[in-house]
Amino acid sequence: VVVLWVGTNNHGHTAKQICGGIIDMEAVSSLSHASLLNVDPGFVHSDGSISHQDLYDYLHLTPQGYQAVCQPLHTHLKGLLEKQAKDQLMEN
Repeated sequence: VVVLWVGTNNHGHTAKQICGGIIDMEAVSSLSHASLLNVDPGFVHSDGSISHQDLYDYLHLTPQGYQAVCQPLHTHLKGLLEKQAKDQLMEN
């Protein structure tokens, strides 16, 4: 299992570079045994504001922020691993 977190430390890149990275990730997600999971719980509000309750310095997650991101990630990974185990049982 490889988890790649993107989108927080590329603030020094151009919009074109960021879009290129997103396009590359989309291409990888089409491979078998690969998936793309957007776990953004809406840290950036519709008015552009960010709560310090989620990102204490407006970049790094607080424990509350990690919970919001990692819970869906945990659920997704658990589902993938359970499916793989089930598939292996069916093959044997």
